[in-house]
Amino acid sequence: MKNLLTLLVLIYFAIPHTGFSQKTLSDLIVRPVITDIQVPWEMRWGPDGWIWTTGIEGRIIRVNSTTGESSVLYEQTGITRSAESGMHGFDIVTNDIGETDVYVSYTYTESSKIYLRIIKLKYNQINATLTNPTTIIERIGAGTTHSGCRVKYMPDNTLMITAGDGRILPQPSQNIASWSGKTLRVNLDGTFPQDNPFPNSPVWSWGHRNHQGLCIGKNGIIYSSEHGENTEDEVNILTKAANYGWPAVEGYCNLPQEQKFCADSNVYEPIAGFSPTLGLAGMEYFDNSKFPDWRNSLLLLSLKGNSLHVLHLNENGDSVVKRTNINMGLGRLRSVCVSPQGRVFIGRSQGDHYGTKSTQQNGIYELASKISNTDDEISYPDGAISIRTDNNVLTIINNNQFDWNATIYDITGRVVQKLQSNNNLSTPLNMLSQGVYFITIHQNNTVLTQSFLVTE
Repeated sequence: MKNLLTLLVLIYFAIPHTGFSQKTLSDLIVRPVITDIQVPWEMRWGPDGWIWTTGIEGRIIRVNSTTGESSVLYEQTGITRSAESGMHGFDIVTNDIGETDVYVSYTYTESSKIYLRIIKLKYNQINATLTNPTTIIERIGAGTTHSGCRVKYMPDNTLMITAGDGRILPQPSQNIASWSGKTLRVNLDGTFPQDNPFPNSPVWSWGHRNHQGLCIGKNGIIYSSEHGENTEDEVNILTKAANYGWPAVEGYCNLPQEQKFCADSNVYEPIAGFSPTLGLAGMEYFDNSKFPDWRNSLLLLSLKGNSLHVLHLNENGDSVVKRTNINMGLGRLRSVCVSPQGRVFIGRSQGDHYGTKSTQQNGIYELASKISNTDDEISYPDGAISIRTDNNVLTIINNNQFDWNATIYDITGRVVQKLQSNNNLSTPLNMLSQGVYFITIHQNNTVLTQSFLVTE
């Protein structure tokens, strides 16, 4: 049974994609952590060991990565929420004495114009809430689209902020006086670092259209993913005082009119391009033995491509030597989070402006490298409970007589059945369609997740 399931999972998650090298991934499964939430625009591993995520409607929640339990950390009022605008990127900063601040971005309206604002929130560890909002920087020109913002804390105690062009007219990306279509760098108190490229300005780089991914790799390299308009999405290395070409250049400097502008304006080309466009979104650097094939790579998600892209880097981290594409079968993918132990979580964004618009289709999912308990910190007691499928009957064997409850999900994370008992239980599976399903069993604050196959 396990061999058949492994084969099926490999077939499902290893769909070839033109232009990408394909690496076989052994026993890769996707485990639903939580569903029916606001669009998870950004995810971070919290200081409490839970996943923290922003919802596009203005809510920050924390999610237990094992049980799916959640609670609200903060809810922002006064957000401009239309099309792509809303609450977006954030980052978590914990100082040397254990105090934690969160820096989060959202869109708001002032005098009939839409802007981006970054605020700082204080984490109250006792009651697990974020309080005391303080504005760090605001009046960054935005719009209902192209206002997606990532926020990243840097080792030099500054914040990097991606600000799209907002589809503002006249086009602002080449205008240094405008903060739109730029990467911005500010101190934690909102002042502008003296070593920024321009005096009294937060501008770090320019010529951006809509960059929705931001992460740091080894050697301090800053990577960004960016939406192209028609032909080419980009993955860039963000460099001080660098011009990335938009709107005169899309992707590489490969057209005659682009080549002249690139030469005249010293345009930096991407280290990877994607054509046709896929709507590149969240991105994280990965270098952990939990997925050895992915070491020293960028994990990149796409909205239109339904895919996780693994960009394998060279030793210096300044070029892509190979690409692996994994079709997740989940639809629009927005955010990615890597835990300190190398666990990988992805945020499904089906309920956004271009998807179903239903929160039921949003969720957080964990990628697991083997069909077993997926949590490194919590090991299920050997023999306490076990799962068996035979002739399309699911049997749960409970050897310790404690109460348990279970949830069965389909491949998209939709709940199809719930079970509970304090004893053994057998249930037929003939009410389910053929395919792969996942069952998560909770008992005494421990969890077991396993997949099974319905064949008829």
